[in-house]
Amino acid sequence: MSESKQTPRKGHVIYSEILLPEYAPKEFADRSVLWNAVENFEKGSRAQLSREVEFSLPCELDAEERLKAARTLAEFFRDKGMVVDMNLHNPDHENPNPHCHLMLTMRPFQKDGTFLGKKCWREYDLDKNGQKIPTKKGNDYKSHKVYATDWDDRGNVEKWRALWADIETEFYKKNGYEITAEHRSFERQGIDLLPTIHMGAAVTAMERRGIQTEVGNMNREIRKISAL
Repeated sequence: MSESKQTPRKGHVIYSEILLPEYAPKEFADRSVLWNAVENFEKGSRAQLSREVEFSLPCELDAEERLKAARTLAEFFRDKGMVVDMNLHNPDHENPNPHCHLMLTMRPFQKDGTFLGKKCWREYDLDKNGQKIPTKKGNDYKSHKVYATDWDDRGNVEKWRALWADIETEFYKKNGYEITAEHRSFERQGIDLLPTIHMGAAVTAMERRGIQTEVGNMNREIRKISAL
């Protein structure tokens, strides 16, 4: 379930879509209704209203394929139970590459369409007889936190970056490019090479037409050094 639309160039946003998971109210397909509801629910002064995921889109792909690739990642988050507010951007002065922003809700939905009240709760540890285990001081019982989801796990950043690299690679190969995307740096891969500079859409288009650019020339020099 989603609302999608092509948008004017205002703010360099070229496409917007809201993807709704199971149990999310249909009216949340309206952006203002969605985020007003989130803000009204999160009453705490330090409450986090959303999580943002931003990623560059492959310049080698055309606009339609970039959208499909971005939507593949957005659907992954939607299928986990998050509302996904997806916006595709053309290059701008802050980011010279085509890119995508995903705004994700922080709580799962219950079957009645309301947000889950607690993100985590306390669960008592039990001994082999099913009895609570007293603490050393004897004034409480041993317990542990149980989280409703794994969305806040710090290890997700690495997993999600690797997932996007896999999606990119899939779309490269579907479109005839022998390119394997890699989310790790050369250093982390144990490769003693200089990284090339990412070329934006405009530079890539000029290089394709045979027009040499400063960034393109720098990358050619880097490749020569790496070859040596």
